[in-house]
Amino acid sequence: MRKIHPATAAHIHRGARGVAGDITVTLRTPSDGSTKGCVRAVKRQNAANAATTLTWSELRAITRWPHRYYVNVHNKRFPMGAVRGQLR
Repeated sequence: MRKIHPATAAHIHRGARGVAGDITVTLRTPSDGSTKGCVRAVKRQNAANAATTLTWSELRAITRWPHRYYVNVHNKRFPMGAVRGQLR
């Protein structure tokens, strides 16, 4: 992401184009400009990892129907979202 630095949060939401949806997973905000390690999938979620992990079934759903999900990146200037991008 360029010109929104620093990002304060990023999420994958479930929602069609133009529709605000619930957060599916919180992405770890990268500090080095890389997206590596921003999200991971686990067999079972627990209270400690539920916000920052996907279950395998959630990952399959995003992979099969990416158009049903979008990424929203937030920064201090735009706390409700600086950038939104529908997955394809």
